[in-house]
Order: sequence, then structure tokens, then C-alpha cells
Amino acid sequence: MKSITITAKVKLYPTSEQMIILNKTLSVIRDVLNFVSAFVFGQEGIRYLELNHALYYPVRQQFGLRSQMTQSVFKTVLAKYKSMKSNGHPF
Repeated sequence: MKSITITAKVKLYPTSEQMIILNKTLSVIRDVLNFVSAFVFGQEGIRYLELNHALYYPVRQQFGLRSQMTQSVFKTVLAKYKSMKSNGHPF
């Protein structure tokens, strides 16, 4: 069976209360990205599974992130470092 992927662009119109919650969430995500990035920076060549084992529970406890967001942060940081390395930037 052939699968089809549909992508849709939507525009959100959050209330002022929802904007406060969204901004708090983005602030926490930024802090977690920096935390994970600092860890990865000192460990060139670290793989996703190693990162997950080392930081999954500490990130969830310290920052209160849900599982999916935590996994997304790990993947984002590793992808950024991989991209930088392939573009010739030093690790």
C-alpha cells in the first residue's frame, strides 16, 4: 500500500493567556537546547542513544519536559552539530 503525506500550513491566533503559556514553553525549550548543547559540545561523536541514556531523566526532572519534547530536543541538537560538522565548522 502506498502512503501519502499531507502537509498543511496553519496560522494560529492564540489568546493573550495562550501566548504567555507559549512563551514560557519556548523559554524552557531554549534552556534545554542550551543545556543539551553544552553536554554534546564536550563529547564529540556522541550518538543519539548515548545522549538519551545520559540526559533523558535529568532533563525531564530538571526542566519538566514531556517525553516527546525531550526526544525532539536531543534530535535537534545532534542534527545541528552534524550539520555544522558537514559544513566544515569545527566541533
